Amino acid sequence: AMPKEFGYIIDELLHFMPDEDGNQYNYHKKILDTIIGIQNSEEFIITLSDLIKRLAVDHLHIVGDIFDRGDSADKILDLLMEYHSLDIEWGNHDILWMGAAVGSEACIAMVVRNNIKYQCFQIMENGYGISLRPLVLFAERIYKDLPPMEAALKAITVIFFKLEGQIIERHPEYKMESRRLLHKIDHEHKTIECEDKVYEMEDVYFPTIDRENPYRLTEEEEDVMEGLKFAFLNSQRLQKHVDFLYEKGSMYNAVVQELMKIPEVVECHFTTGPYTMLIKLYSRENEHLKDLLNNRIQEIPGVNSTDTMISLEQSIQRNIPISIANDEDDDEELSQNGMALTDETDE
Repeated sequence: AMPKEFGYIIDELLHFMPDEDGNQYNYHKKILDTIIGIQNSEEFIITLSDLIKRLAVDHLHIVGDIFDRGDSADKILDLLMEYHSLDIEWGNHDILWMGAAVGSEACIAMVVRNNIKYQCFQIMENGYGISLRPLVLFAERIYKDLPPMEAALKAITVIFFKLEGQIIERHPEYKMESRRLLHKIDHEHKTIECEDKVYEMEDVYFPTIDRENPYRLTEEEEDVMEGLKFAFLNSQRLQKHVDFLYEKGSMYNAVVQELMKIPEVVECHFTTGPYTMLIKLYSRENEHLKDLLNNRIQEIPGVNSTDTMISLEQSIQRNIPISIANDEDDDEELSQNGMALTDETDE
């Protein structure tokens, strides 16, 4: 935990023992006077503060979304990559960026749309070297009456609805047909039908939508998406950050929901250390345990690996006395029942 900068000096200051003639005190005082004299006091205080934080927090559990915290998620990830022990619970925005980084065009379109809408251009262009210029130039030609970034937002939104509609059409098992809306626009009456209701629309100027095939991208839209996809796939810094998210991340809540569907699982704990969670389950015999591990638990999306420990004998089981003072300052003795560990498997 000792930092490289000032490590030797901090080690010296930590081992202070009072002596009779005050030589050690004077020695330590001289060290501090020297740090101040060479104008390194600010750096020393920062290093000392970092060491205190390091010692105070053994392990960080990051609750997403890292990519939904302003326009400096890239800088946050750079800092997290230097931290000694952490794990990340992916949020929906993190997963969106992860999808974009592997080339999902729908994810790319939504990431770009979000960053334009919330004016987080810095992370894309300066942070990851992803240029929005081709999209903006295309949008300016299509929506000439709008300011450049408003035009870009409208253009990428239409592209996203098209790409999302294509995915939903390819996968009817998603049961998301209600989100396919482009073919439900009545351009003449400026209305749209959504869930058996008709709503008026403020704007129906969508020159890139083919009314006969509304979810097909135009050639120019395909060119824009091809350029963006190339930029996302070839951003070395983004790829490094996404690899880090995969290495340290998980879908903790989603995994817990799936574990709740397995009746043999009776406890689930979020833990520090090398594993994200500890679960306790009951099995009848080895074959039953093997089935639970191979066909149930390890099939859950987000579960990367498992280690198994079997309880052979329960050596201790006792109640924990808890004293709570009531309003009359009388102590009421409570007890908390311990959990039986016999004939169980800890995962």
